[in-house]
Amino acid sequence: MRISSTRIVQYIVGLFIKTFGLSLIIRSNLGTGAWEAFYIGLANKTGFSIGLWVFIIGFFLIWMNAFLWRRKPTYSSFFTITIVALFINWWMDMIQIHSSEIGLQMSLFWTGLIVASMGASIYLLSNFTPTPVDQFMFALSHRFRISIMYAKTIGEVFALLLAIYLHGSIGIGTIIFTFLFGPLIQFFMTRGQLIIGDK
Repeated sequence: MRISSTRIVQYIVGLFIKTFGLSLIIRSNLGTGAWEAFYIGLANKTGFSIGLWVFIIGFFLIWMNAFLWRRKPTYSSFFTITIVALFINWWMDMIQIHSSEIGLQMSLFWTGLIVASMGASIYLLSNFTPTPVDQFMFALSHRFRISIMYAKTIGEVFALLLAIYLHGSIGIGTIIFTFLFGPLIQFFMTRGQLIIGDK
């Protein structure tokens, strides 16, 4: 099935917005989502950029997902992880805000959470290739015949344990992100369908 250039642009714009929001959350120093905390922990341990680790882990997950699905890798996913890695590194370089003032930290976090949710809803509405992390959830569900929610929980707990081990960015923000990110995406997707359309 061919995907129009409009859908591809929508997908890229969504990822651009989502990574901007995630970068604000990271700069808030209040804690990030489990996977982002995992990337940060790896970056802190190795000195490599967060974006590079997004690419490396994404590359691994693409092949892991193919194994779980028992099919060839989704090659468009390599495009996805490249774009996300470049965007996250660019935003982290652009947003040089470091503050211990709780008011600013909260502003960064909540703005980032809302923006990231909007971005995620935009790219998901494009019906283009999901990110490797999202595909991992579906692959687990397919392989082990479990619900999507249960598969997502397994993936998040796995990433969270690795993030804790690596001393990633875990905090109150992690709890808020875990419980609100999904519902906010659904909220914006419902409204986005009225604007963008689900063609």
